[in-house]
Parts: sequence; C-alpha cells; structure tokens
Amino acid sequence: MRAIEIFAFVKLKIFFRKYANNLKKILTKAYVNVINIYGIAYSKKINQKKKRRNKKMGKKSFLKSSLIIIAVAAVVLATIPFAKVNAAEKLNLTYSAHVQDYGWKDSSIFASNGLEKLENEVSGIPSSFAGTMGEYKRMEAVRIRAQLPEGSTVKVRAHVEGYGWQDPVTLDNTGAKDTEIGTTGEYKRMEALQITAEGLNGSKILYRAHVEGYGWQDWVDASDPDAFAGTTGEYKRMEALEIAIVSADGFKYQSNEDGTHTFLYNDVELSTEDCTYSGWIPASEEDDELLERTCTLCNHKEEKTLNELLSDESITELEVKNVKKELTVPAGKTLTVDENISGENPVTVNGTLVLKKVQSNLKLKGNGTVVYAPEAESSEDFATKFPKATEILDGLKSSDDNTAKSLKYEIKVPEMDEPQTITETSPITLEEGWNLTVDLGNNILKTTDKSNSFITNKGDLTLKNGVVEIPNDSQKFVINSGANTTATLNLENVDIIGHSGISTNGNLVMNGGKIESNGTASQSRALQILGERNIKANTTELTDVDVKSKHIGIFISTDIFHDLVMNGGSITVENNSVDGYDGALTSYSQYSSITLDGTKITSDGMGIYLQNNGGSTPNALGGNVAHLNDVTIESKKVCIWTCADGDKVEVDGGSYKSTTENAVRIYSRELNTFKDCRLEGKGTAITVLGSLLQNHELSEFADRTNVTEVNV
Repeated sequence: MRAIEIFAFVKLKIFFRKYANNLKKILTKAYVNVINIYGIAYSKKINQKKKRRNKKMGKKSFLKSSLIIIAVAAVVLATIPFAKVNAAEKLNLTYSAHVQDYGWKDSSIFASNGLEKLENEVSGIPSSFAGTMGEYKRMEAVRIRAQLPEGSTVKVRAHVEGYGWQDPVTLDNTGAKDTEIGTTGEYKRMEALQITAEGLNGSKILYRAHVEGYGWQDWVDASDPDAFAGTTGEYKRMEALEIAIVSADGFKYQSNEDGTHTFLYNDVELSTEDCTYSGWIPASEEDDELLERTCTLCNHKEEKTLNELLSDESITELEVKNVKKELTVPAGKTLTVDENISGENPVTVNGTLVLKKVQSNLKLKGNGTVVYAPEAESSEDFATKFPKATEILDGLKSSDDNTAKSLKYEIKVPEMDEPQTITETSPITLEEGWNLTVDLGNNILKTTDKSNSFITNKGDLTLKNGVVEIPNDSQKFVINSGANTTATLNLENVDIIGHSGISTNGNLVMNGGKIESNGTASQSRALQILGERNIKANTTELTDVDVKSKHIGIFISTDIFHDLVMNGGSITVENNSVDGYDGALTSYSQYSSITLDGTKITSDGMGIYLQNNGGSTPNALGGNVAHLNDVTIESKKVCIWTCADGDKVEVDGGSYKSTTENAVRIYSRELNTFKDCRLEGKGTAITVLGSLLQNHELSEFADRTNVTEVNV
C-alpha cells in the first residue's frame, strides 16, 4: 500500500503543477509558487519517511494522506485571487541549430518553468535539444527568439572555427524577431557558445553543449559572465545545444570546504566547479594586511595576510589600499598600492610594484620594476595626479641612490578624451645608471624654461605615445643625452618639437613619430649625433620617422665613429637661407656607416653631404660610407656630394633630382656604385670635380649599371 500512496502523490503533484502552470495566464505568480513550494516540501517529507518505512501503514493511512493533500490544495486554490499577468513576464525561448548537411533543424520551445524538464534530465539524457547526437555533424550557427522581461539584457556570442570569439549580439527581448549567431554557408564549426543575462526578475537561463569527444557538458549559468558552453583551443565541434529558462526558486550554489561550489537545482547536483573570485580586498578598514576574497557565485570567503598571498605561487596579481609593513614583491608578481606605502620599512621589489599616488621617502630595493600609474576621470583630476614630472621622479626614487639604480621605473599617463598638457618649469635630468620608461598616453609634455635642455638623459630613457616640446625661441635641445656613450634613448610614436630636437652622445632607437626643429635657419638641427673621439660606441636606428628642419635634418659630428640606419620615413629641409655646404643629412664623421632604405629627402639646400675629417688627404680609418636603397632625393642643390677620400656612396634603386646643380658630385678617390636608379641634374647628372681628380675619367670613380641619366 505504501507504493500505491507514493505513486498517487507523485501523480497528484504533477497534476497540480500543470494546473498551476495553466493558471499562470490568469493568476498571480506568488500563489502558484505556494503550490510548487508545498509540493517540493511534501516530496522531501515523503522521501524521509521512505527511509524508515512503516510496514504497518495500510489503506486507512493512504486515504488519510490523500485527503490531506486534496484539502490543502483546495484551500490554497480557493484563496487565490484572479489577476491579470503582464505579458512581458511571459518567459519563452525558441532556438534552432544550423547543422552540417541539414541546415536549420530541431527548433525547441521552453516555457518559464523548466522544473520538470531539469528533473527529468538529471540522468544526462535531454528530452529536447537543437542539433544532433551520434551523427558526428558540426553545428554551424544558432538562431534564437526570446520573450523576456522588459528591461532585461541577454547577450550571445559564438566561438567559430578560424574566427575565434565573434562580437556579442543582444537578443530582442520582445520575441518579435530572431537573432542569429555563428556562420552559414562557410562550412565552419561552432566550437563554443556564451550567453550572459541580466534583469530576468528572479529567473535564470541555463545552457549546455554536446561536444565532439565529450558528449553533454555540465549546465552553465548565464548569470556567470565568464562561463561558456563548449570548448576553445581544442578544435572540437559543438554538435548540439540545450537551453532552459528556470525559476530562481530551487536554484542555488553550495559552498564546499575545498574551495569549490556545487551547482544545484532543487537539491539535484548539476555540476561542481572551482569558485570564481572578484579579487582580494581588505578584510576590514582597520587592517590593511589581512585580505579576503568572496566567490562571485556561492559567497564562499577566504582570508589571508598580504605576505601569505605574495608567497602563493598561484597568485600573480594583487591590489591593496596601503602597505604598512616590510614586504617583498617576488619576481613574476604584480602588487598595486592604491594609497600609500609607509616609509618606515623597506619594500623589496623583484617583480612589479604599481603605485596609484605620488609617494615620498620610499625605501625601495630589488631588481624589479616600479610603476606610477594613476587613474584620472577629468582634466582637474589629471592635473592633480600629474604635477611636475620632477616631483613624480623624486617620489619614485629611493633614499639610497645606488639601490634605486638597480630598479626599473615606469610612468604611465592615462589617455584622456582630449590631450592634456603636463607643464614642467625646470629641466628634467635622468642620472647615469637609471632606467625610466614614460608612456605619455597621447598627451603633451612641455616646458617653459629657456636656459637648458629640457631633458638631460644620462641613463636609459624610453618615451612612448605623445608629444614633447619646448618654446621656439629657447635655443636648446628638447632631449640631450649628455656625454654618456653607453646611454640609450628609445622613442616610440613620439613627436619631438623645439628649437632643436635631439642631441645624442649615446644610442638612439626611434620608431614612428617625428623630430621637428623650428629654430632659425642658421642654428636649426633636428637630430645632432655626437660621440667620443675614436670610439665606435653609438648607433642611431630610425624607423618610419619624419625629420624636419630649416638647416640640417640629421648632423653627424666630427671625429666620431657612428652607425646610422633609417628605414622609411623622411628628411625635409624647408626655407633654408644658409649659403653653405651642409645637406639635409650631413656627416663630418671620421667614420660613419649610413644606411637609408626607402627614405625620402626633400631639401631647399643639398641632399646628402659627406666630408670626413681627413680633408683632401687619404683617410686610413675609412671615411663615410652611405648605402642608399630605393631612396628618393629632390633638392635645390646637389643630391649627393662625397667630399674627401674615404667617402663614398652605394646606390641601389631610387631617384635623385637636383633643380640647379649636379645630382651627384664626387670629390673623393673612391669607387662609387650606382645601380637601377635615375639621376637628373643641371648640366650633367653626375660629375667628378676637385684637383686630385682632374685627369681621371668618370668611370674610375662611378660604376654605373642600368642608370638613367638626365642632363637638364
């Protein structure tokens, strides 16, 4: 008889649930839930009694129980008032899959209460799905139509073979039109699907995928923004998809002692996953050293001290409000400090220390990186976060200068909607041994000082993404690398603008951007390369850089050894009123190797002028050698002039045109080579001059192969 009673109760429970679902169109949702809650509670009660079966229970007991159920249900139904349900609260979702060889197939509709559906599928066998199983066919796209609460937002995106994650698409929550995700007609497999949902008024969207080699995966909750169904990076096809909308009643995450949570629906386990945390935060305002984190799904909490977290190999990034005790940031870890570091105890930085505020009296040591990276929400906030650059540098430095030099320093200026200006009233000096990187965030760094070079670099300095400028009438260089031939200046997408641009004694590497000298013609040099005598110690590499001046674009000084490489870019000399021999690129070096590849030179004066300090006597050290590959020179005066023994050019491709003089003028007793190029000049395109060359033929000093010579 006990079995008969259980069977009757289950049938009755299903009857009332279906009856309640039908009443949802005209009854209030709250009272329907009463029926469901009663049914679930009573079901659990029956299960508990089932464990301690009472063999003596007979027909009388069965009839008594049945009468109780009927009576309670009747009372509940009798007390339910009639109410009109808002149509927007009807939760329906229709979806179908585009399948290999079949096209669109298997449309499925699920109502808002997916309770019976999930309870019937805990065995892993779905009652309805979109796609195929056991046919080894790929899903290629999904089409979804949803009627969801007003104000809700559901976004869907697919991970597709060859494309990766597509952009998310927002579903039309009125149920008026379909939303399609994936591809059709491209024969590409869908590998994963992600649904994110907000504002469902207590309901949830659950989904899962049937994947090649794995079968049905665990259910995924659309309220988890990081979760998805399927796989990425494994090249496996999705074969089927199942989506359900369920009431939040009976849905929960259970926290486990091992740091995982269990995904349950009406106490039926659907999956167990590692907890996902939002990040470590101070456990209390009084104690910055004790941190806690909370699982975003099951609210499981963990507590650890800052030093414990820094020594945890599984943690690579941490953010805290303050640091008050001595600590070490290990290699491979990043610690961000929002407020202050106490100056009483040293901080050893072997990884990365990020500071959100300007500090003072820091005691730092180690061989890692210290970063100043505040956030700014407005122009006023920007001005507060970025005072004078010298104040920022002083705040980064350690009290022990030798210890400070073992660290690397970075300043990250936030990019704003409109470029901001950081104004410095005094020169900036980076001492020898320092290593500093400044990302200007497409802002402007300028000075009002006119007495010294704006930036004196004796260490290794990297500037990125912005503009550095000085007043036009300051008669100084924007950046001066001093007399240190071991220093390196790196510029990435930076514009250098001033009376004179850059003077370097060390190594210069520049990618993108421009160097512009706007000084008077007699003093204007965009890039001046200096160095120690008789020491080949410095190199200049320019890639896609535009150099502009009123006198000399690039100047290589006397008696030094130097390598200049310029890929692409341009050198422009405009409004040159100087009547002399200087060219857009001028080298007086004792020995320089100059390589230009695809560079364009435009000059009111000369193009390239080479004169090593050996003068008219042979130079045992070699002189200047210029390698010109596909270079274009258009100049008023001579395009190329080699003036002293040891100076020569090797031309391969390109065009060289002078409007008033020879295109090429050779004074040196070296063999210059010209191949596959065009030479155009006044009188003769190429000529040999000078007292030492008067009795020689042009061919002795100019080897020409496939050269077009135009004599105007």
